[in-house]
Amino acid sequence: AGEDEDAVISEVSQLAVDADRHALVPAAAALLRHQLAVLLLRLSLLPHPGNGATPRAETETFRRLCREVERGYRHTRRVEDYAARLGCSVRTLTRACLAVTGRSAKQVIDERVALQACRLLAATDESIAAIGRELGFPEPTNFGRFFTREVGVSPGTFRAERERPLPVRLVRPRPPADSPVPGGQA
Repeated sequence: AGEDEDAVISEVSQLAVDADRHALVPAAAALLRHQLAVLLLRLSLLPHPGNGATPRAETETFRRLCREVERGYRHTRRVEDYAARLGCSVRTLTRACLAVTGRSAKQVIDERVALQACRLLAATDESIAAIGRELGFPEPTNFGRFFTREVGVSPGTFRAERERPLPVRLVRPRPPADSPVPGGQA
């Protein structure tokens, strides 16, 4: 909120502008990497929701799960497999994920797989079936159903849309600082 929100919006907007404006300039990659680093650092400095209300043990369990998911999402999406690797119960993992993110352990794992699927569909020309196999789906239809459920469109539609510019504005209009706040709140 406030200045933090303005700063993050500004960083994201500048990153998008520079990515468009300097797309064909070789030095732009370094600029974009540095801008992304600044954005990530800025986000890491934001206060956490709940002012530290998440118990430390749940936060640590969540972090351990995230590390395991990074190592194994191509091989398994089963919460039971991650629980066994971490030496805890499925319930413990789910409780930790709910406390930290508000999402179940299964949702956290599936979101990571969907993110990688989006990246591969957008950045490579690999076939959809090959991407599905790379992410642990032996059958293309299973990958298609998973992707559609998680992303909201089929892999083919997602790939076809990758070249289109975003239809939304990255920066929402903001009233001047000295204008009255709607609803009479200060």
